[in-house]
Amino acid sequence: FSLNRSFLRRMIRSVVYGDALQQCILATRPYEKEAGSTEALAKYWIDRITKTIATDSLRQYNKNIKALVKDFDDLPVTGEKKPRVGVVGEIYVKFHPAANNHIYELIEKEGGEVVTSGLLDFFLYCAMDSTYRAKHLDGTWLSGFAGSLAREALELYRLPYAQAVKKSKRFDHVERMTDVAKVASNYIDLGNQCGEGWFLTGDMIDLIEKGAKQIVCLQPFGCLPNHVSGKGMVKTLSAAYPDVRIAAIDYDPGSSAVNQANRLKLLLATMFE
Repeated sequence: FSLNRSFLRRMIRSVVYGDALQQCILATRPYEKEAGSTEALAKYWIDRITKTIATDSLRQYNKNIKALVKDFDDLPVTGEKKPRVGVVGEIYVKFHPAANNHIYELIEKEGGEVVTSGLLDFFLYCAMDSTYRAKHLDGTWLSGFAGSLAREALELYRLPYAQAVKKSKRFDHVERMTDVAKVASNYIDLGNQCGEGWFLTGDMIDLIEKGAKQIVCLQPFGCLPNHVSGKGMVKTLSAAYPDVRIAAIDYDPGSSAVNQANRLKLLLATMFE
C-alpha cells in the first residue's frame, strides 16, 4: 500500500464513479418498468469499473462515466413522477445503510424518490473551509491556496460526470461547491465548519431547489454540529420555503428503529397532500 499520486487519482475517480452510480440508481429504481433492472445494470457497471479502475486512463475514465450515465438514462422507465425526498446529514449515517436502517429503501417503499448529494461534495466542502479560514480566521495564505487548488482539482475530476448528467434526460445537474456555499451564506455563516457545518444547510437548500418538498436530516444522537447547522436551521429554512417539511432524526445503537421509522413515515405522509 502506497499513498502515491497514482493511488490518489484512482481513489478520486472511484468516489466519482460511486456518486454517479448512486444518483443514477436513486433516480431510476423507483420508476423501472422491469423490477430488478436497475440493480442488474448497477452490478454490471460495478463489475466493469472494478476490473478497470486500477489501470484505466483518464480517457477511459471519461468514456466510462459518459457510458454509465447513458446506460441508466436509456433504461426503460414508467412515465410517473413520484414525490422527491431529500436526505442530508452526518456523512457516515447518511451513506451507510446499517447506520441509517436502510432509509433509502424505506422511502422508496413508501412511494418517494430519494435525492441526495454525493460523497465528493463533502471533500469539496472541506477544501473550501481552508480558503475561508485563510481570509477570516487563523489560516495561512498557503493553506488557503492549497484548499482552492484541491477544490478545483476535485471539480475537474467531477467534470465528466457533471457534463454527462447535464446532457441526460432525467438526472439532476451537479452544482459547483462555490455555488452551494454562496446560497448557504444567505442563511448561515461559512465560519460554521465543525462536522458538516454550513454544507448541511447548503445541501438542504440545493435539494429543495431540485424539487424535494420533504427533507430528512440524519444525525448521530447528540451530534452538536448537526444541532446547529442541521436541526438548528429548520425554522429558518421553513420560513424561507413554507411548502417544505424538514425532519431531524437521531440515529444511535440505543435508539429504537421503530421510533425512527415512525418519525420518517410521519414526514412522508405529507408527500401526497
